[in-house]
Amino acid sequence: MRILTIRSLILWALTAPLCLGAVIDIDIASEGTAVDPNEFNGWVPNILLSPHPAWRSPLVSSEIAGWEGAALNSAWISYAETGNETLPDFYQVPNGTEVVFTQLFFLPPGEYSGSVSVMADDTTQVWLNGVLLYDFAPDQPGDVACSNTPIGCVDSTVGWYIPLPPELLEEGENSLEFIVWQTGGSAFGLDYLGQVFVDDGGRHDEVPEPATWSLAAAGLAVGVMRFLRRRPFR
Repeated sequence: MRILTIRSLILWALTAPLCLGAVIDIDIASEGTAVDPNEFNGWVPNILLSPHPAWRSPLVSSEIAGWEGAALNSAWISYAETGNETLPDFYQVPNGTEVVFTQLFFLPPGEYSGSVSVMADDTTQVWLNGVLLYDFAPDQPGDVACSNTPIGCVDSTVGWYIPLPPELLEEGENSLEFIVWQTGGSAFGLDYLGQVFVDDGGRHDEVPEPATWSLAAAGLAVGVMRFLRRRPFR
């Protein structure tokens, strides 16, 4: 039988937190190519828009259920000034135009889960690594600035929490594509915000949080007490 010693108890308490898995969060947000070079379209860099007055305000992390980590705001983006029609440099996107906006993100080894919330004018498809997750809203005349059904650009047409299937997420580079479709004239734009969670199974090198060390210390104390109770006095 192996003898449990004070030294082995202390060693266990110090190393146990390092063996625990960590959940890492990877943020995904429309911020413009100047802020994030992994965000682009096939023509020119993504730029921040002066929003159309009818658009919902950009998505923010405080309204995303289960958001982890630092607060983050998204922004309405496009390839030109296509949002506010009152601006002198406003560009009218022709009906029938489709623009592919790409967001690259990179994942360490682990098990994955996540979602992304999206708005667009007029509407958009959402693709993950070449697989269609969400199709265009039906082409329909509306009484709002964009599609009457998700995915659109007002509160009632936000595409909330579109799942990013774990089986489609890969270690290394991943690609989210938003194909924004102009169907009803006027403004044109895209806004998105989401997270991918990575359970790394204990492969991380991060320093454990204080709460983790506290649990380990409590475990050490209990172990020492049991050890001393069982150890015969001489």
